[in-house]
Parts: sequence; C-alpha cells; structure tokens
Amino acid sequence: MPCDVLNLEWASSGRDRETASLICNALRRRGHSVVEDSVFRYRAALATHRPRLLYLADPRGAVINRDAALFARSRGFPIVTVTAEGNLRPERIREMVWGHVSERRLIENLNLQWSVRARDLTLQVEPGLADRLKVAGGVGFDRYRLYDFASKADWMAKHGLRFERMVGYATWTFDRLERDDASARAFRDAMGPDTLRRIARDRDGVTETLRRLADDNPDTLFLLKEHPGVVAPRHTEITGIEDRDNVMVVRDEEPIGDCIGACDIWTAFDSTTCLEAWLLGKQTLLINPTGEDFERDGTHRGSSIVRDAAGAQAAIDSLYRGDGVPGFGERAAARREVIEDTIQWDDGKNHLRAVHYFEQLLERSRARPSVSPFDRAVAAGQRLRFSFGPARARFDEEELAQVTRRCRAALESFDGELTRADLDDLDRINSERS
Repeated sequence: MPCDVLNLEWASSGRDRETASLICNALRRRGHSVVEDSVFRYRAALATHRPRLLYLADPRGAVINRDAALFARSRGFPIVTVTAEGNLRPERIREMVWGHVSERRLIENLNLQWSVRARDLTLQVEPGLADRLKVAGGVGFDRYRLYDFASKADWMAKHGLRFERMVGYATWTFDRLERDDASARAFRDAMGPDTLRRIARDRDGVTETLRRLADDNPDTLFLLKEHPGVVAPRHTEITGIEDRDNVMVVRDEEPIGDCIGACDIWTAFDSTTCLEAWLLGKQTLLINPTGEDFERDGTHRGSSIVRDAAGAQAAIDSLYRGDGVPGFGERAAARREVIEDTIQWDDGKNHLRAVHYFEQLLERSRARPSVSPFDRAVAAGQRLRFSFGPARARFDEEELAQVTRRCRAALESFDGELTRADLDDLDRINSERS
C-alpha cells in the first residue's frame, strides 16, 4: 500500500526508534500516512509502499543504512535523515560527519541536525552542504518532556526490592582497553600508550570507588547501567562488584529514562546520560580518579566532579541531608550552555521542528517513483532473506506497537505546538548559514 512517508530503522526499540516514533506519530497526527519498517528489507519496503518521502536511519551509522540510501536515491525517492549522534567532537569531526559514507558526500536530500553547534562543525568539513542541513534540535530528548518515567517506588515494586535510597551509575566503554576487535584496536592506536595507562588507572579507580560505596552503604541500591557499546562486560569498571546484594546491573532490558528516573542521583565516569538526568531534574556526579583534564565532550562541565570514594561518599551524604551535591548548583549556567550546544532546545518540541521540515520536503515531492519488475523480483528475495535471517529478531511488530502506543498517548497529552516565535527562531537559525 502506498504511503506518504516510509521510515526504515534498525530495530523496533532503542534510542533511534524513540526518535523515529515521535516524528512518525506527529506526522500521522497531521494527516500523513506513515509506515515504519526495518532497514534490512529496504528494497521490499520501497517496492511495497512507494513513499513520497523516505525517512531513513542515518547513513553514516551503518553500511546497511548507506546502501539503502544509495539505492533509494538511484530510484528517485526523496530522502530525509535525522543525525543519530549529534553531540559532535571537533577532534573527531570528519569521522563523525561521514562515518560509513566512504564517498564523503551527502546522499540524502535533507539532513536534520541536533544543534547550531553541530551544524557549524559539519559545515567546517563541507561548506557546500549548507542548503541541505537544517537544525531541528535533539528530537529523542523530547521524551523527557513528554513521557512519564519510573519512580523509585515503581522500580522497587517491579523488581521486588526494598531500598530507601538508589544511586545510578552509567558505565563507560573501558572494555576497549582489552578487546581484540577492530574498533577497540583503532581506539588504542588513536590514544597512545600514555593515555591508555591513564585510562587504565581511571578504570581501576572507579572500580575501587564503586566497590567502597556499595560496601559502605548496604541500605542503598546501586544501579549500574551498562553502556550500549560495551562488548566485553568482564573488562569494565564494574567487574567484581556486580554480585553484591545491593548492586543491580542493567544492560538493555530497561530504558535509560526509567533507570535515571528511579534514582536519587546519577553518576558516571563520563557520559552524555548526565544531560538526560538534568532534563529529569536529577543532580549528577562524575568520578574521575586521575582528574578531569582529558579529551571528551563538554557535557562534564555541568556535573560536580570527585576523584575517589571519600569525595563521592561526601557528595552523596550531602544530597541525602538535603544540601544537594556540592558544586552542582554553581554549574547551572554551564548546564544551560551544554544543553543548547547539544540539543538546542529542551522544550519538548523538537519532533515538531523536524516535522516542519518533513512537510516542506513533502510539499515538493508529490509524485511517487515507479518500481520496475526487476526491482520487485529482487525485493522479494530480500524479503525472504529478512524473514529467516538474524535481523528479523531486531524488528518485532508487537514491540513496535507498544512503543507506538506509548508515543501516541504522550503526544495526545502534550499541549505544546510551534508558536510563531518558535518558527521565527527556527527560520532565523537555519538562514544564518544557508
């Protein structure tokens, strides 16, 4: 069945799906027909739905996304993408801008960026992209203004636990120090021996801090949220402490929003989840055993920083006394700057800003590309391979339906709309470099 917009993603859940679902359901609320499907059967989906517009998973993020984009463009389908990782770092800007697009050119008609900072960094790499990049804000972060997340009481009831206090920690990808895959080797080559020794000391220092905190606070649940990029959990900073009665390790079985929402304080070695914690009104603390002066993005500027267990314990005690984490209040201006540099707006309307640009492209894309008999035959083969291949497990229709129901309910209760002032601000920002 033909549709206005076809969205192709890797999975039926996860961060990218949350972003896509907000946009797709906002488009539906505005009268557009939208189909969400797996990028692993892109030929079949394009042949079946012949969309006026393809909303595709970021081509820079994976080879399959790039291949889908190249195929769709070759068949005349207009393409829009939303940058999957918009928290760009100047020292890695070329790698982050192009990723898996070895041709070093923008395949899509329109790419939506998280922030002015991200857009300007991208244009430093390729100034000629100005008219095809638009700042729409960090759409996925809208959920912290739209959704209800688990409370501490919810968490305890769900997991059959009874703790009065709950401290969260987001792990880092320390396993790259030990893994033997290409990605980990490239990381070690880029860091150099001195930096690697410092990172190893940081890992060991964080492990000791978490161990002491868990041992000295038996009435506190320590929720350790594993980084999604961790491949070898036995080589991370939480190795050896996860078997304690007051320690709970969560991988991908619980949404990050529920993990943060349930905790009294959110901690990390270094993590952009601290920004998500701020949006949920949580105070944040970083544990940096060798100091805070090392290569990373600017998110750390908004959190209090300690070096060891004594400092972390003092900060936690201060929080529970009602005095707050020492130094956190003084960093309010820095947090405001970090939020703007990273996601531009935190008003919950970024999905509507994205829809604004989708509709502009839809207005110019009235015709539906045709699909040849040859393409239909190849699509049938891809559909069959998908049905019996490993990618099928990533895309579960019932799971997608659950995500959609939650998203629709949130959008129905959200009273935010783009005002004239919002649109003027959007136009001003996006005319500055176009």
